[in-house]
Amino acid sequence: MPLPSVSQLKQALKLAIKLEEAQSELASILGESSDTAKRGPGRPKKQRTMSEEGKKRIAEAQKKRWAAQKKAEGKK
Repeated sequence: MPLPSVSQLKQALKLAIKLEEAQSELASILGESSDTAKRGPGRPKKQRTMSEEGKKRIAEAQKKRWAAQKKAEGKK
């Protein structure tokens, strides 16, 4: 695919700006903050944390996978 021309890039930039403005306007109509509109759909509002118990379960499961893999490599 050939590279876009300068005029195509300018047109794409204008469209991106219009889209961002429309998203902000829609967010204000729906009563959302503009940060939510910029974040996009499906993105969490805050960083999620994992409990120590959850981390421990994941670590134990991974150790089991490593042990099984090591055992399988030893049989070759």
